[in-house]
Amino acid sequence: MFRLTKRIPAILVIVFGIAAVSYWFFRDEPSQSPDIVSISRFDSIFSKDHKLATDMADLPALREVSLSGDDFEVRIWRIFSLPTLEGVFLRHIDGEWSGLHLRFRADEQGEILRAQVEQLKTPESGWLLFWGELVGKGIMLLPYTPENECDTRYIDGIIYVVEISQNGTYRNYQLKEDLFECRESKQMTEIGEIIGLAFDNGQEKCTRYEWFPCMRERKAQSVDAPK
Repeated sequence: MFRLTKRIPAILVIVFGIAAVSYWFFRDEPSQSPDIVSISRFDSIFSKDHKLATDMADLPALREVSLSGDDFEVRIWRIFSLPTLEGVFLRHIDGEWSGLHLRFRADEQGEILRAQVEQLKTPESGWLLFWGELVGKGIMLLPYTPENECDTRYIDGIIYVVEISQNGTYRNYQLKEDLFECRESKQMTEIGEIIGLAFDNGQEKCTRYEWFPCMRERKAQSVDAPK
């Protein structure tokens, strides 16, 4: 009983911390749902994982968030298998940028314990240049072809799922991480690298498939590789 009592304050800090971040990030959220204009052929598979993550973090599903005018939100999910799911949520609301990082925390056996939500720092280059890099790689336009076999035929390996809420509409797409297959998968892989490097704090290690530190390690290996 004494050990449980000692843990209660820490548990409350975690719960109220997630609630505070959620309130700050979604305090002005419209209640209506956007029109769904297109979804990945694997939507029914990945949406279950995304719903589990957002429910555990007490965040709304993006397909329930309707934004208009210059406001938009883009969620980039990166997953190999549970519990390695991570999500980066980028929002532009009323001319202001903000971001969240959501990921699962698990025990040594891989059992999911909780969803951790952290506010993302402003990228070193600034939000506008950072976003410009992502747009330049096609984040808002991919996929260029609705049915591209090299991207959507299989769902093994590391997968990116991108959700977009803009102009009262919702859509998502799914692409595999691959630098050598097709142009669209290569672009998505580069988008993942840009995000990972922009938000890496340099303190965590790449032990499995962690997004940010593993991108730093990949970058370092490419720099050190013989020309």
